[in-house]
Amino acid sequence: MKIAACALIIISCYSFGLTVSKKAKLRVEEADGMLKLLEYINLRIPTLHYLEDIVDEFECRALTENGFLQALRSRNVFVPFNERFSTAIKCFEDDKELYRSLKTVSEGLGTMDLERQQKALSACTEELKATVNTLKEDYNTKSKCYKSLGALLGMMITVLLI
Repeated sequence: MKIAACALIIISCYSFGLTVSKKAKLRVEEADGMLKLLEYINLRIPTLHYLEDIVDEFECRALTENGFLQALRSRNVFVPFNERFSTAIKCFEDDKELYRSLKTVSEGLGTMDLERQQKALSACTEELKATVNTLKEDYNTKSKCYKSLGALLGMMITVLLI
């Protein structure tokens, strides 16, 4: 009976470590998806008249799962694109640095002339590239640690209980 309880504790702690690791990976995927979206908008904006058309063409699993793309694609004609973008980026409020960069872009997206929109998008993508690289480095160095520490914590709890 004690062995089963100990195994359950170890598995639970390891599972917690996996969850933390998956959350860090999802954060990297969301930031990377956002970077790709902004680069895509910047690339396509000179050839299309409506930002909605660009967003409709774009697909990213991480941005779909967190609700960003659905909020951006809402077809309320009374809400300008920059306001929908501002609403959609609220799913990134936990990450202050990322949110700040996206908030700056959202204020002018669809309201400024083409040249200023492209400059704002380029500046934001440069910031996002640095953020994505930092997140990827953190994930690569810490993901194994999260998993290992979960199992180790479970073993330590088991030893203390025995």
